[in-house]
Amino acid sequence: MKVIPAISAIQRLALGSFFSGKRAWMSVILVWLPPVMAVVIGMTARRDFDAEWLMNAVSLRLVLGIYLLLLALTHGLSISSTDMEEGTSVYLYTGVLPRWAVLFCRFTVTWILLSLITLLSLCLTGVAAAVTRGAEDLLLLQELGLRYAIPATLGLACHLAFFVFCGFAFRRPAAVALIVSILWEVVVTYMMPMKFAAYTITNNLYGIAVPVSLGGERGRWFRHVRNYDLPEYGEAVLFLCGWLAVLLVASMIALRHRSLAGRESS
Repeated sequence: MKVIPAISAIQRLALGSFFSGKRAWMSVILVWLPPVMAVVIGMTARRDFDAEWLMNAVSLRLVLGIYLLLLALTHGLSISSTDMEEGTSVYLYTGVLPRWAVLFCRFTVTWILLSLITLLSLCLTGVAAAVTRGAEDLLLLQELGLRYAIPATLGLACHLAFFVFCGFAFRRPAAVALIVSILWEVVVTYMMPMKFAAYTITNNLYGIAVPVSLGGERGRWFRHVRNYDLPEYGEAVLFLCGWLAVLLVASMIALRHRSLAGRESS
């Protein structure tokens, strides 16, 4: 019965890591980034720029794009780099828990916390949009924030799993993660509208957001989509869930083939 106390201890350590150090400060900054941007845009936009338009603009372009990427990067690499610092290596050495279980526990706790603070950020964005554009129906904007939290939660899991994989698979995980993310998720999604762009995480999140958050109407939000079609809702969910499973399995394989001594000295 030592397994349950070990899992509880790892969860407490993951919580402590999340709310301490530079990662905590970075999380606070990122949580406030969407509502602050909503305030800035709302105070400087034209009169016909209503609160709902503002909420969609910030949620689609900032939250589902750059925000999720930065938030997952901040915490994803730390899962693979702080075993010795946080004491989780004790459970690896004693053999109470297998390596994959330690990884899965830390991943799950981090993902849940990131999803919660993202929901908070979206709710604050709705408040900022309502206040700056004089919207009377605040509940409508809060409901819109909850709808955007659905693709955001799945996107966080995929981004987080990718950065965890980089942390265990490469000697310079930060460099690899940044280069791949910038080239694939940023450049391909926004600057290179070609057929295989439909396979980026961001565009699949858009595929989920269209029916869930935008009522099935793409409108003016996806004018950059020319040479490919955004995935349908079912296709996007299937792709992201499959990609998440592949990344988690790959992370566990990479962890298994990396020695504890090598991990702790790196």
